[in-house]
Order: sequence, then C-alpha cells, then structure tokens
Amino acid sequence: MNSSFKRFQLLFRKQWIEERRLYLLGILVMGLLLQFLMLLTVFTADYGLDSAAVGVMFILGLLLCGTIFSSGLLNRFQHKSEAIFTLMTPASATEKLAVALVYGLVLFPVVYALLFAGNFYIARLVEMKYHASRFQLKNVAASDLFSILIFYWLAQGVVLLITLSFRRYVFLISAGLLICIAIVGSALSQPLLKKMIGTEKPALTEEVKMYGREIIAAKLDNSNPLGDATFQLDVKVGEDSYTPRRTVYVRTTLSTRSFILFNGFVLTSVILVLYIVWLRLKEQQL
Repeated sequence: MNSSFKRFQLLFRKQWIEERRLYLLGILVMGLLLQFLMLLTVFTADYGLDSAAVGVMFILGLLLCGTIFSSGLLNRFQHKSEAIFTLMTPASATEKLAVALVYGLVLFPVVYALLFAGNFYIARLVEMKYHASRFQLKNVAASDLFSILIFYWLAQGVVLLITLSFRRYVFLISAGLLICIAIVGSALSQPLLKKMIGTEKPALTEEVKMYGREIIAAKLDNSNPLGDATFQLDVKVGEDSYTPRRTVYVRTTLSTRSFILFNGFVLTSVILVLYIVWLRLKEQQL
C-alpha cells in the first residue's frame, strides 16, 4: 500500500481521540511528580537545583517517562485480537510508524521540556525565597540539547523494537536494555572520543590562562556519552623553557569536527534501529 499524507492525518487524529484521556492524565501525573522531586531537591540537597541536579533530573525523567510512553504506542501489536483489528486499518506500515514517531520522538520531548521548564520556574522561585544565596545555573548549550535528543531517539527506537518483539514485560525489558546501553555507552565513550580527538588540544581558554601561558601536553582524563570531556593539561607557568610545568584539569566540549563524527554515529544508529522497526511492522502486515 502506498503512503498517503491524508491517511497519516486520519491515523494521527484517531490515535489522539482514542488515547487523549490517558495522555492528559499522564501529563498531570508527570507534572506533579516533577514538581515534587524539584521541591524535594530544593529543601534536602546541599546545592539545591544546581546545574548537575537539574541535568540529571531532566535526562533521567525524559528517558524514564519517554520509555513508558513509547512502550504503549505500538502495544496493539502485542495481542492477537487487537493486532488483527490494527492490521485491518487501511494504512501502510510507513504511516503507522510515522504516527508513532511523531508522538514519541517529536511531540513527547517537546511536551516534556515545556512541562519541565514550567515546574522548574516554580521550584526556582521557591528556592530563591528560602535559599537566595545559592549559585545561578549555567547556560545550556544547543549542542548538549541536540546530543540528549538523539540519545533519546535511540532509546525510544529500541523501546519500539522491543514492543514489537515481546508480548509481556515490555517496560522491564526496555528499562533493563537501556541501562545496559547506558553502561556500555559510558564505557565506550572515552576510547571513542580518544580516537576522534586524535592530536587535537583544547583551546587556550581564560580558565587555562589563569595557570599558565601555553599548553605543553594534553591528555583525555574522562568523558561522558554526551560529548563532554575533561582534559589533564600540562601548562607552562612562565616564559622560560626550563620553568616547571603545572597540571590542571579543564572540562570542555568537542570540536565541531569531533561533534559531527560522534553524534553522526549515534544518529546513524537511530536510523538503523527505526529501519528495523519498520521492517518488523511491514512483516506483520504481510
């Protein structure tokens, strides 16, 4: 069956009409849970809603809530009675997958980000009232958001594939597999970044200039899957070539070349996983 944008629109509307109450309830529960966790952090954590706490909360919440949401997008294919009814719907595998991707990979992260921002604004007002002396948050780079988004896409592509492959315990299997992917990704990120960085050195930033005038040697100390890296730098303290070196640690992000290579690898993985999901849907329609 050839794909049609009109059928896609009808299928998109059908999904909303059938599931809107569940979606709205999910938004309410998610908003209340986020607010509770943020206020708990404000009053119990030493540094409150600092950049590290907000970043961890945003990423883990996105992955957890996204996994729960995505595991229900294609769940009609898990049971024979519902699967037969769904397969009889006059729409191609491409259109059905497109609807699932728009809901799970586009609309959900947008709704989650808006909900998170609104709850954070309220929690931040409370924090400023009771803990006005705490540090301000650092600005989030667009590159970091893009890296988080494509990792989210990869995770939800895996969830959709598991939904079509298993009939029971989809969420538990998905959560377990994503934890394994996170562990493996963290373990592989450092050697992968070393390969991509090669002989590149961090730029001589103002932070480095506080310690010395020139970077003599640079060594990757640690990194994370989002492309952030900490370098161990040997910095020349004075102008004399015999002046002792001083070792400092500087956190930086990837260069444009390395950023494209690193995220291009993840994006390629996303496309491959979604292609396998499409093949599974097509196979069930035959």
